[in-house]
Amino acid sequence: MRDSLDPAAEDVADLLVRMCREPWPTTEQERCDYFTVLGLHEQEHLPVRDDDPGSTSLRFATSLPGVDGICSAFRDEFLGLSLFCWAEQCDNGLQARAGHPALRDLLSRSFGTPTEEWGPTAEPACCWVVGPLTIEMYCFQRLQSSVMVGPSHSPLSSQPRRPPTLTPSPCDAPPSRPSSIYRFQRLTRRPRAA
Repeated sequence: MRDSLDPAAEDVADLLVRMCREPWPTTEQERCDYFTVLGLHEQEHLPVRDDDPGSTSLRFATSLPGVDGICSAFRDEFLGLSLFCWAEQCDNGLQARAGHPALRDLLSRSFGTPTEEWGPTAEPACCWVVGPLTIEMYCFQRLQSSVMVGPSHSPLSSQPRRPPTLTPSPCDAPPSRPSSIYRFQRLTRRPRAA
């Protein structure tokens, strides 16, 4: 099955390695340059959520067939991006089942053994910590099968964020950062049948 992956796992791994080796963007112009170097193409800005007004998300396309993604920023700080690969509109998709271990093996050659692995056999997940970046990879097998993988800037993504206020209160809690899995579920959620 690995031989019939489209795109090839080697091509996805190559893009991910390049994402991690390019200097991490800190300004919008640097993000645009980062996208250009990697061959990523902006598609649309997603609506800002009322409960997280400082966050922005942008859908993008890649030059790889069937691979698109989303990137996130908080108050203009580029946090990370995720690719969605081998998507199928079914449970237990063959492409995602074959793609996840193939990509895990290839990324392990570049970044070493995953720092952490978790999840059931049918929906494995793992991550690598590479300098200031954390590369997370998930295999989803419900509703829509796919592999989601991408780097995020760990120090920026994990910092507590406090919305600007005129009178700071010690009781104010920083807004929570949506996890990659939350972002995926939000973007792929299907309307429920009535």
